[in-house]
Order: sequence, then structure tokens, then C-alpha cells
Amino acid sequence: MFKYDVYIEKRSINKCTITVLFIAQMPRGRPKKKTAVMTLRVDPRVKAAAEKAAERDNRSVTSLVEVLILDYCRTHSILPEDPSPQEPAK
Repeated sequence: MFKYDVYIEKRSINKCTITVLFIAQMPRGRPKKKTAVMTLRVDPRVKAAAEKAAERDNRSVTSLVEVLILDYCRTHSILPEDPSPQEPAK
């Protein structure tokens, strides 16, 4: 059985508002890419604002922070480093 991520987003184009339905198959099990832990200390008001923004964007606070960091990096021409190539198995 497959699980799907479904969300609706409203977009405005030339003063016209359209509603878009997104349906994507959710991956099964754990993510295949490696992740790193990052701990932040922020003012409780900043945390509350981040939670509200994440909820409004239908994502987790972690996902919101990742998107914001990547957007900042793209804007300032900072490219994330590619992971080092794996040596072939012998």
C-alpha cells in the first residue's frame, strides 16, 4: 500500500487566484540520504513564529529551516558542497 502526501496551495497570478492540488507519493521507510544534527537556541517568540510559519507551509520546523537556509545560500551564491565520491567496492 502506498502513502501519499496531499496538500492544497493557493497562488495569485496577475490578480487571479488559483488553487493547486499537489499529490506526491511519500517514500517508504527512512530517508536514503545522510542527515546531520544542528541544535539552535532562539528566543521563544522566534520559535513560535517558526512553528506558525511551518504549519502555514504544511511542513515541519526542521524542513522550514532547511528551506530557508538553502534559499539564503542560493540568493548569495553559496553552493552546498557535494558529498565526497564513494570508492568503488572491491
